[in-house]
Parts: sequence; structure tokens; C-alpha cells
Amino acid sequence: MKNWQRDSVGIEVFSGGARFVRLSSRQEKLELVDFGEKLLERGLSAYDRVADGFGRVLPGARVKISFLGQGSQTYRLNLPPELLSAGLETLKWELGQKLAPKKEDYEMVVQAVGEKSFLGTALRRKLLEQIALPFVKKGSTDLSFTNAAFALVALLYASGLSMEGSVALLNLGEDFATVVVLDKGEVTYVSEIAAPPGYLEGAEGELAPTRELLQQALLERFGIELSTLLHLLGFRASETGKVETVYLCGPGAGVAALAATLGEIGGVRVGHLATPLVNFPSEERAERWAVPLGLALSGLCERSWPLAAAEFLSI
Repeated sequence: MKNWQRDSVGIEVFSGGARFVRLSSRQEKLELVDFGEKLLERGLSAYDRVADGFGRVLPGARVKISFLGQGSQTYRLNLPPELLSAGLETLKWELGQKLAPKKEDYEMVVQAVGEKSFLGTALRRKLLEQIALPFVKKGSTDLSFTNAAFALVALLYASGLSMEGSVALLNLGEDFATVVVLDKGEVTYVSEIAAPPGYLEGAEGELAPTRELLQQALLERFGIELSTLLHLLGFRASETGKVETVYLCGPGAGVAALAATLGEIGGVRVGHLATPLVNFPSEERAERWAVPLGLALSGLCERSWPLAAAEFLSI
């Protein structure tokens, strides 16, 4: 690990709230300073309340925020070799070609996630202003926005997990499942699919018998949908024609029925996306915090791309 002194905070925003992880790098040691979750109330001032809840961890740290849904769109930029070294404006132009006619309504962010891989994120300006201002008021002076896919790739590079063959990262969030496929270490596919409402119910508690049966059926259908997607992606995003390994993370990673369905129907090896470099308390499932952790890891180093985080941590 490089001897840099820096604190970073990763924040994952979802429809019902936000969760954060703060890391500190001091004297070649990486420390989990704090982590937590704050639920949102409805209303225009919702992000003010999130910033209030996170106020104690924002000052003095580089802050990276990801959010999904109507406010953002994420794309893998499939660029010809002659454009791989193009300037930022050219890459943003490529991203703009994928958007609706009103490109001026979006702030465009382009980030490298490999030697040949770029992710483009289009963020609605109005939502950016709504989210950013409360955090700035609470002392955040180094604030940037990205996407969950970027965070997952950063965490994979810092995990020490195998990336042989074709690997899928599946973040099962409250609202969306973020899917990233890497083939030989390069991102070949990224998407977000809507998660069925209520699929997380009973993940951490008991349900009435009738409700449990309905929930099991819901999870089975969702698992089949994900397995079918991974099967199709094997042909589209992998030279071998098959996704061989899936690493699960997010709140839904603890739902045993989904992991079982992916393994049985999808015919893939199933593991969890986490890193031994950051130790959460034993009662916490580390993979639940994958997105904010990946964001925080990428915020520690000077170059904000996943492989740079791995180099910084000497993986």
C-alpha cells in the first residue's frame, strides 16, 4: 500500500435511503472508520436529511456518490481502438449519442474501468443539484458522482477473487440489480434491471406461512430471470459463450433462495463480493456494503479508476 494519507467516503443512494462507508489510509494501514445507513422520508428535502445523518463523516474526506433509477443512465462505451486514447470531450460525445435529444439536461461522466473498458454515466442535472447541495453544506469539498458498476469493479480488483474466464458481478439492491460482466478482466457488459418489489421481505426475519410461500415463488421467478439473463450474456459478453462465476453483493446477496437458484438453474459458481482488506463487525454481511465500499476504495487513490485502487492497495 502506498503511504498516502487520505480519507474517503462512498455513498450509495437508493429510493428508500442511502448507505455509506468511510475509509482512512494512514501509514500504510487501511481502516474502516465508520459505516451506516439512513432511511429517507418522502419530500423534496429528503437529501438534506441524508446529509444530516452523514454529517459526522463527510468533512475532510473525498466523497463519491452513486445512485440508480430515473436520475441516471449507465452505459458501456464500445469504442474502436483508435478512440481508446481519445480525449475526455470525445468520450463524452460518444456517450451523448446514446442519450435522448435533450443532452443538455444531463451531466456526463466517463470513467476507465480497465485497459480497454470505459463506463459512461449520464446524470440528470436537476437531481445532481438536489443531492449535491446538502452534502456541500455539511462540509463536503471534494464531491463526485459515479455509478454502482464502477464501484463493483473497483471492489473486485481489491478482493483477490478469481477473474479467470468470464465473471459476472451482481449487486442485488432494493430497487435494481446491477449486472456487470468481465471477460479476461475487461468489462464487456453493464446494465441495471428492476428488482421485483418486496423481494427482500423476510430476508432477515420470519414470515407467516402463506406469505412465505408467496415470497418463495417470487424469489424463484426472480432467480430464473437472473439465470436466463446470465445465460444470454454468456453468448453476448464472453468469448467462451458462458458466464462461469457470479459474485453476489448488496442487500439481496443474503437471500439464500436466489443464490441457490443461480447455482442450480444458471449452472454457475456462486460466491460473494467482498475484500479481506476491510473488516466489518462479525454480525455484518460485508457484501451488503459492496457499492459504498467500492466507491470509498476508489476514492483513496489519485487516479479514480478501479485498477488504480488495486495498485494503491498493492493487490
